Amino acid sequence: MLRSLVGSEMCIRDRHHNHAITSGTMPAPLEGKVPDLHCPLCRAPTLPFDILGCAIDEASFYSDRANLIQQHRSRFAPRAEELVAEAYLQAAAVLDRALGAGRNEECEADVFYENVMFKRAEIAAAMGEYAVGVDLLAESTATFQEGGKNAYQMSDQNGRANYYGHFRLHAHCLLGAGRAAEAHEVLTAGVKVVQQDMGTHAKLDRDFYADLTWSLYSLGQYEQAIEVGQGAVIEANRTYAQCHKYVALSQQALGMIGEAVTTMRQAVCYETPWDAANLDEARGLLCELLEAAEAEEAPREDLAMEILRQIKEIDDRGSCVILSNTAGTKFQAFDFYEHSVDAQGVPLIRVQYGVSRNMAQAEVFLRGEEIECLVCSDELADDIERQVLAREE
Repeated sequence: MLRSLVGSEMCIRDRHHNHAITSGTMPAPLEGKVPDLHCPLCRAPTLPFDILGCAIDEASFYSDRANLIQQHRSRFAPRAEELVAEAYLQAAAVLDRALGAGRNEECEADVFYENVMFKRAEIAAAMGEYAVGVDLLAESTATFQEGGKNAYQMSDQNGRANYYGHFRLHAHCLLGAGRAAEAHEVLTAGVKVVQQDMGTHAKLDRDFYADLTWSLYSLGQYEQAIEVGQGAVIEANRTYAQCHKYVALSQQALGMIGEAVTTMRQAVCYETPWDAANLDEARGLLCELLEAAEAEEAPREDLAMEILRQIKEIDDRGSCVILSNTAGTKFQAFDFYEHSVDAQGVPLIRVQYGVSRNMAQAEVFLRGEEIECLVCSDELADDIERQVLAREE
């Protein structure tokens, strides 16, 4: 049997050694069960470790090292990326050996086997090898379905949490592999499990809704992505890594570039102050959004000037203008009444200007005049209002 029995904890009485009961003194299983024995020195219960569980612990040592290097990468420059990759490769090698050795009926029945698969998929996702994670987790999550060897766990809160972690990571790997529709199906299929124990596993909940936001963004459902991302992820914990990212990208996709910049400014302020890698990524996205906002601003100013020229042409025909936005929530009334030039020869135009949320009030403002109407986008209407008020004497 591929199993090694050792003390599960360090002995309380002798802090530099394991319990007195070790693999050399533990009696053989009786009727397939290991007897529940206590350490003769400290009387603590000694539970056997499975060799697959030991592989998880060993791999965790390397993955924890990779995480620490990422969080403090400036201390390891210029070799930070190399050291992170090396640590993940070591973790993957440990788990691959365990999975390879465990491909037999006895080990596949081991309670740790799916946990090894989960840990290997977690390492694969960290390395960007999402396809590896997808294959492993498709196999492991199937064991929790009706008739599977882990189906019994679904009646227990801790067992459901185990399944929760598996299917959530499966969806995450599908997203990383560019299979957003499949990921969304996996997540929505697991909603019942999530809601059954809502609030019991805070980190799992955050991971679930963060990936749900990612899937909604990837599927072009931007309004829903913003709603879920803001309500279930950012408000729950604004320091959570990448919790602002897909909200900002969804806002950008909807043309809400100003809101997207604001969201990523908040990300830079609040997200993972301990994690340099995530902060660098947040700053990078903020810079991209600021550049996009700047590029969008110039042509919008040109469009605003074009609208003002059209208003001037209407005035030349002897009419006044009401400019409304497409939403029908802002009505700007223009009545030009004086044309002159300044000392430098620059044309000056004086205008009576009023703005209202009501069309009838704008018409009253221009009563007795011929009125022509123009319509422009909400953003342009706001720009024109700012430009007019900025020139107010």
